[in-house]
Amino acid sequence: MATEIVAQAERMQRLTEDLLELARLDNRLETGGRLHFTPTDLVSVAREAADAVAPLARQEGLTSSLEFLAQA
Repeated sequence: MATEIVAQAERMQRLTEDLLELARLDNRLETGGRLHFTPTDLVSVAREAADAVAPLARQEGLTSSLEFLAQA
């Protein structure tokens, strides 16, 4: 239980940092700045999200799975 609380606290910290970054980006755009994009591994993002909700799903007697289709 304690490790789950720590994991959720870390998740909340990341979310807060992401929101702050979005606010900074928004401010930059409003002052005429430009955005610079970097590639993101969406498979990792999806796996992290699935891993985060899996314990809650198990508590409710649910199962989940991910399936990634290769791009042609």
